[in-house]
Amino acid sequence: MVDFFKENRICTRYLADYEIEVCSTGADEQAQYEKTVMTDFSDEGLNFITHYPERYNEGQKLGIRILLPENSPERDSEFSGTVAWASDPDISTCGELVQPRVGVMIDEGNISWLLEDDREDIM
Repeated sequence: MVDFFKENRICTRYLADYEIEVCSTGADEQAQYEKTVMTDFSDEGLNFITHYPERYNEGQKLGIRILLPENSPERDSEFSGTVAWASDPDISTCGELVQPRVGVMIDEGNISWLLEDDREDIM
């Protein structure tokens, strides 16, 4: 059986488990921050779990910083991106155990250095 999503992806996607800090702007133009976990990434984007799916909308600009462990090599861990998709805010109230997620396309910055570690190809 052919995996539709794998066949239609431009870039290979890799599993990840990095803590990140996401900065978005609310309707009141105030910065909102969320510390969460990046679940996977590619050369062009990433996915992360959110506790606040209502904050994210397709096309929204975000600032993202990977929270590196102490004593990590110096890396460019900050970049900007655009929300490509976001879980429906009502998904977390449907009675099932579901972790809402957000998909981001990277606009500025580069996370290819994450590939220096051996990663499992998921798609």
